[in-house]
Amino acid sequence: IMITIFFVGIGAQVQLQVLLDPRILLVIASLTAVAVVSKGLAGFVVRGRGYDRLGIGCGMIPRGEVGLVFASFAFTHGVFAGDVYSALVLVVLLTTVLGPLLLKPRLVYF
Repeated sequence: IMITIFFVGIGAQVQLQVLLDPRILLVIASLTAVAVVSKGLAGFVVRGRGYDRLGIGCGMIPRGEVGLVFASFAFTHGVFAGDVYSALVLVVLLTTVLGPLLLKPRLVYF
């Protein structure tokens, strides 16, 4: 139940009006692209034969809950402004949705 309260608290602190600012949208798109590409490429570090390296990378894309903990802490302690915090939460949300969508075509072998 504590996890549920944590995620509700995270969502309640997001300022949705940041979606009206084109600069923040550019930041969100850029951070999402960097997250997807960097985590996708990280799968290619895996050594050995028989591994779907791109599949491993795609499986790493939705990992963002630890980032939410740090973002929440930084926002609560005044390190991040509300728009930066909201952008980071939305990036985590987008990567959480994109990860499974990109991973599904890689799982046709199983």
